[in-house]
Parts: sequence; C-alpha cells; structure tokens
Amino acid sequence: RVHGQEKRYIHEVLGINGRLDNIQAAILRIRLRRLNAWIEDRIKCAAIYNTELANISGLSTPITKTHCRHVFNQYTIRIKQNKRDEFAKLLEADGIPTAVHYPLPLHLQPAFKYLDYKKGDLPVSEQAAAEVISLPIFPGMTDNQQSMVIDAIKTAAAKLSL
Repeated sequence: RVHGQEKRYIHEVLGINGRLDNIQAAILRIRLRRLNAWIEDRIKCAAIYNTELANISGLSTPITKTHCRHVFNQYTIRIKQNKRDEFAKLLEADGIPTAVHYPLPLHLQPAFKYLDYKKGDLPVSEQAAAEVISLPIFPGMTDNQQSMVIDAIKTAAAKLSL
C-alpha cells in the first residue's frame, strides 16, 4: 500500500498505490471531463512561473522540450548552493506551502538496498534530491495567488543571494 512506504518517502519494500474504489471511480469518471482544462490551467501557471523566475540565477525552472507536453502535476524547481531548506523556510514564513517530493533518490531507498548502491554512486540523482522543491500549482490558481507566490520567491531569493 502507498508504494510500500510506512514513513513518507522512505520505501522499505516495493509496493503499489491502489486506492480506487467504486465510488471514487464514479466521481473520477465525471471529473475526467475537466481534465484537459485543468491541464491547460497548470500549463498557463507554469509558463508564468518560468517567465517570472527566469532571472534568478540560483534557481532552475523545469524545461519542456518543444516536441513534448508537460502537465505540471507538480511545478518543481531546483535551488542551488545548498539553500533549498532555507528557501523553503522563508516561503513558509510568508505562508507559501512547498513540498520536497522524493528527498531520497531511488538508489538509496531501503527497497533497493539489494542493488548494492551507496551514497556517491549516482551523484546527479543525489544532487537533484537535495535541490528540488515543488511550488503551489493547481487548476484555478488565480493571478493574485500566483503573484503572491512569485513575490515571496523573489524576496527569499534576494535574502539568500541566489
């Protein structure tokens, strides 16, 4: 259950994520009619983030290849200079929620211990896990809500000299 995790983002065993019952399936069937509009909302928000955050040198925004389409279930940026956690605290102090999805790379998860990888074996994955942070993004996010997030990011970046 929940991909084999008991503690958030720590996977002792390989698992699945299957929580859909008949009632949820019926609701989802109706909600799926709005999916494309929700994706477009997320893409619009991501484009605004990309534009507004482009000039912060210590921050990297997602890249979408021209022949691909990203649905932005999360909008995840990278904070360089080992300042991700300080950055998150500054945003939290401004009332901006963030999340660190997958803080432990797969090769260091207990479920994959049998592969015999150790810290340092996949440095790019480890660096990404230490730098990523997800910002608020959701269908129906207003311009005002997004502006508040962007302003908080720019203030935090300035305080941290990013």
